[in-house]
Amino acid sequence: MPRKPTDLKERLINQGLQLIRKRGISALSMREITKKCGVSHSSVYRYFPHKSDYINEVMNQGSIYFGKFLVENIENVENYKLRLELMGINFIDFAKVETNLFNALFFSNQSQEIKLEKGEDFKFLAYQEFVATIQKIVNREEVDTEVVHLWSYIMGFAVLVANHDLSMDKQWIQKNIHQMIEVYFKH
Repeated sequence: MPRKPTDLKERLINQGLQLIRKRGISALSMREITKKCGVSHSSVYRYFPHKSDYINEVMNQGSIYFGKFLVENIENVENYKLRLELMGINFIDFAKVETNLFNALFFSNQSQEIKLEKGEDFKFLAYQEFVATIQKIVNREEVDTEVVHLWSYIMGFAVLVANHDLSMDKQWIQKNIHQMIEVYFKH
């Protein structure tokens, strides 16, 4: 039975994502990916005209994975401040357990720009969820300042954890994120 084209496309993307997660974006090799998928090197170009198109799609899938990680186990949390706090913890945990993907998403030449405005091309779902939660806390649409400050604060912890510059107890991190949220959203 012939393969469905979409199955191979998905396998190519998934193999690329797995390779980044294991060894980092600099290890991304089209030959290794096609070998793992059992296809010729030229097969990739049936779906992706350029390597950059392939990498963009792999990074998009990495972004989706990060978004799911960020909101893991918070769907039933009704207190939006606590929800935001747990997203912060998940963000830092992601940096710790998915260091290679974290670095690829945020610090590689392949990092995708995070736009503050939603549009048709808005793909960074984790950021979108983060913004939506802050909007619910403050009950207004315009939250750019709060988002940038809090995202940056949490990103700082994540970078320190990912680079092993700081070993922090999860409770200590949660306490600090909680305090930062209380400072910003006193009501």
